[in-house]
Amino acid sequence: DDTVKKLVESVQLQKTKQKATLNLDSDRILFCLYREHPIRRAATYCVQSATFQALIMASILTSCVLLALTPAHRDLPGDGESVITLEQQRWIDLALTIAFTVEFLLAVLSTGLLGPRDAYFRSLW
Repeated sequence: DDTVKKLVESVQLQKTKQKATLNLDSDRILFCLYREHPIRRAATYCVQSATFQALIMASILTSCVLLALTPAHRDLPGDGESVITLEQQRWIDLALTIAFTVEFLLAVLSTGLLGPRDAYFRSLW
C-alpha cells in the first residue's frame, strides 16, 4: 500500500517535471518571439499572403520542370543535348535554393520550428 502510494507520487512528479520543461503550446517561438512581435507578425503576413504562396508553388513547379528537362547523363562526358545550358541550370538552381530557403526561414519565424502545434516540422503540409 505504501509502495504503491510512493510509485504514484513519483509518476505524478515526473509528469509535472515534463510539463514544466517542455511547453509545446507556448506563445513564444524560438524562445524569444511572442505572437505580437513585429518580426513574427511580418513573417506571418508574408507566409499567409496569396502572392507568396503562388510564388512558392511556381518555384516548386519550376523545379519539377527543370528536373524533367535535365538529362540524367548531364554530368557525364559526351554529347548530352539539353534544352537549357549548364550555366542556365546553375542560375535557376541557385534562385530556387534561395526561394526555398527564404520560404523556410519565414515559415519558422511565423510558426516556430518544433514547439507549437502548428510548427514547421509538426505541420502535415
